[in-house]
Amino acid sequence: MAAQYLYAITHNHGPTLPALAGVEGVPIAAVAVPPLAAVVAPLTVRSLPPTEAYLWQHEAVLEALMQQQTILPVRFGTLLRDVEAVREVLTRHAATFEADLERVRGCVELSLRVLWEQEPPADPQSGRDYLLGRLAQQQQARTRADALHTPLAALARDTRLRLLETPRMLLTAAYLVEQTQVAHVRQTVAELAHEHPDLQLLCTGPWPVYHFVSKLAD
Repeated sequence: MAAQYLYAITHNHGPTLPALAGVEGVPIAAVAVPPLAAVVAPLTVRSLPPTEAYLWQHEAVLEALMQQQTILPVRFGTLLRDVEAVREVLTRHAATFEADLERVRGCVELSLRVLWEQEPPADPQSGRDYLLGRLAQQQQARTRADALHTPLAALARDTRLRLLETPRMLLTAAYLVEQTQVAHVRQTVAELAHEHPDLQLLCTGPWPVYHFVSKLAD
């Protein structure tokens, strides 16, 4: 029996699936355990390398699905042994999937990355000076990030935020945004970029809501 490549979890009562071919050109299908369904495709392989072509094929299916219905996107490369294994996952995690679908209903994900240039630190004269300098930089980062994140978070249903993933990356953030608010969020980002000309703001999306799905759906 063919392994089932998993794209997304959705409601069984949604619209008919679009006629799409995904990874390896295999058409998608639905496996239902009402009121839920999994969007899958049968594959003969047991693993998939994360090639650019495969990643884009996976993403194309998700973006087509999210135009029609609320979905919980599953990350690239998730394979279950057969159809029965898909049904087992839907049954075991039904309450979590249904709660997630309700929470993200009508929403998309917008991503924000912000680059900055820090002032070069003064040469520390002691270990204490070094630690104080680091604390001052971290406080400055939090202050700058708050000035950007607070007005955007007010427009979002939920958020995920990381500070200083690299010295130049002031923040990376994901915003769960109602589709009707996407233009407003983009306009707010543009206004913030104008107010903070020393920062580089990059807003991308809308994307599937990867950052707002419980780990059980990965």
